[in-house]
Amino acid sequence: MGWVDWAQVVFLFTLAMGLHAFYGLLPAGRYSRVEYQKPSITGQAAVCMAAHVPKSGILLTDRRLSGLTANRRDLSIWELYQPEQDKHPDLILAETRDVLGRHANPLQNFLMGDSYGVAFFNGESLLLAKGGDPNHNSRVLSSLLLSSRTVRLAYTRKKGGREALAGDCRVVRYWPGKKGPGPILVAYGRALELPAGRYRVRFRLRSQCRDTGSCGSLRIVERRTQTVLAAAPVRHSEGYQWQEFDLDLDKKTRVEPQVLGQNGALWLDQVKIVNKMRAGSTVEKIRDKS
Repeated sequence: MGWVDWAQVVFLFTLAMGLHAFYGLLPAGRYSRVEYQKPSITGQAAVCMAAHVPKSGILLTDRRLSGLTANRRDLSIWELYQPEQDKHPDLILAETRDVLGRHANPLQNFLMGDSYGVAFFNGESLLLAKGGDPNHNSRVLSSLLLSSRTVRLAYTRKKGGREALAGDCRVVRYWPGKKGPGPILVAYGRALELPAGRYRVRFRLRSQCRDTGSCGSLRIVERRTQTVLAAAPVRHSEGYQWQEFDLDLDKKTRVEPQVLGQNGALWLDQVKIVNKMRAGSTVEKIRDKS
């Protein structure tokens, strides 16, 4: 090859690399994303959840979830399901939010009856099985009552940490801990508006602390001023546990749950804010919302 041929090779290679830098999808390209190289954490959670669905029996689900469970003979989707004509499904797979949303009436009826029981529930996804133990259905109904005052910490903002997959297929915020002074905000930014009242704040998390307070702290702040309204140090817990404290509000307030991470490792799931003065039947409250 002469120098002209080599010049053409160098020119074409430089042009290709330049175009890739500005428009490429592969690593080192401008539009390269982690999603192109491995499944996203939410995708991994969906596949994990689908693995809990038995392969036999009539499954009723929605169009989105049907793609994860389509390798089966008997499958029906809500858009085509006619309860008066179709056989009753053996399994029902749904997102928890749909129990108060798109498929509220049929899903609530299944949950309130005794023909189906919860076979899998992680706060985000729900699997009902015909003939299952209906006593566990109250967990789902109770969770729904608090859905408007529940914050999934994996989907909040962060200044440190990353998302991880827990054993029950839910996405959590993971903080590995750090050495040195000063805590880091590992979950913040989601605001809730609460009327005046007495509340119980419940954080669900797992932690590895050498001593109480070394992992960081849990707190509720006023959104606009960032004034701390209530707080508690993180305690050590071998598995996921609820860590709780009281919150008293004398007026309607826009509040923001926050988690400060420090030396110990944290796995953050969710926070619920429960009105301590309200009580009553779970089923009746669900019916009131429908």
